[in-house]
Amino acid sequence: MSAKTKTQTTRRPLGSSKHTLSKNTLRKIILIDGHSLAFRAFFALPDTLITSSGQVTNAVYGFTSMLIKLLADERPQTVIVCFDKGAPQFRLDRYAAYKAGRAETPDLFRQQLPLIREVLQAL
Repeated sequence: MSAKTKTQTTRRPLGSSKHTLSKNTLRKIILIDGHSLAFRAFFALPDTLITSSGQVTNAVYGFTSMLIKLLADERPQTVIVCFDKGAPQFRLDRYAAYKAGRAETPDLFRQQLPLIREVLQAL
């Protein structure tokens, strides 16, 4: 007679050092609030970063620099960048004072958003 051995596998949390999935099955996905990152870049750098045609590019340069550093440091398989759609109507409907104290979005910032989207398309 032969003895049958039953092998039992134990599931462990993903952070466990004895996780059975290979690194190839795990994916690193990064989700970026594009509008927020661009706004941060806009105010972090001087508006003296200008092309020869006079286009201010401080937000474009800062956004691109931060994105490249993130990609190099984290090496994700997927990056998703989201932008605000427009006026947050559903929030205004629920709370009329939403963004009541905020200043209008600067035109120099708004003009750079299409350029940032072009950078993302090129990647």
